[in-house]
Amino acid sequence: GVAQWVGPVRYRVRGETGYTAFELDGEHYRLGDTVLLKACDEGEDDYVARIESLWEDPSGAKHLEARWYYAPEHTRLGRLRRHHKREVFESTHTDENSLETVQGKCAVLSWHEYRAWASQPVSAAAADEEAERTFVCRGSYNTRTHDIRPLRPAGAEALDEHATAELPLLTDPSAGVDADSNSRFDAATAAAAASAQPPLLGGRCAHNPYADARSCLLLNAPPARLPCRENERDKVLRWMRTAIAEGGTSSPLYISGVPGTGKTATVREVCRLLRAEERRGDLPPFSCAELNGMRLAAPA
Repeated sequence: GVAQWVGPVRYRVRGETGYTAFELDGEHYRLGDTVLLKACDEGEDDYVARIESLWEDPSGAKHLEARWYYAPEHTRLGRLRRHHKREVFESTHTDENSLETVQGKCAVLSWHEYRAWASQPVSAAAADEEAERTFVCRGSYNTRTHDIRPLRPAGAEALDEHATAELPLLTDPSAGVDADSNSRFDAATAAAAASAQPPLLGGRCAHNPYADARSCLLLNAPPARLPCRENERDKVLRWMRTAIAEGGTSSPLYISGVPGTGKTATVREVCRLLRAEERRGDLPPFSCAELNGMRLAAPA
């Protein structure tokens, strides 16, 4: 079919026109939807991506910017025993694609959402059909550093004291030292982390609460929320929200403290909250860059 734009124009810049939604083969798509994109090679599974932006160029060609979800076997660390067959990682990799490559919608669920989905009763036929378009995402993958980091709920879920920690940090063994903990993470540690948790439950079945408890008790499992840092988080949140709203013109913010007190974790939690606000349209688009000075071999 032929894709058609739906809804208001988002922007017009140098002959390029931005949109918020489109329709293809009777299906309605909008910014933030997760979709399947046609694979390059015949017989290969469709790719999983999230729609980041939509636009039409001066020639009339329609495009989308896709943020790719990587399967474990497409990361440097590879697939481990703990990975579910439908597991994907949200990556830092984005590029543009034609709207015609969209093959349909899919669902990329957090661990919290996946547990709820898995516990719902459904017929075997319906479960198989839905499972083909359902994925679970518990981590993010940096295509430059090859680090895999846990995803924690954004917005209200991040403040829920009953929310479950999702995934121990897994770093590429060849990277040597983790940026935050400075702890060694070699192949043996990776194997231990892989066997420490059972794989996610496949299909629609009841989840195991004991597996959740064991996951939370791992030494490298991050908390779903950072306790006793509410005041600091709110201060950073207000400052960053104002800076983004003003186009990045706010003055710098300096955060100091001894190691292990939650400085980095607080800022990352704030970034997740602000990213959720951006996706709801409450904030303008923004970029977040993280630079670890301890990893610089020499001053730039």
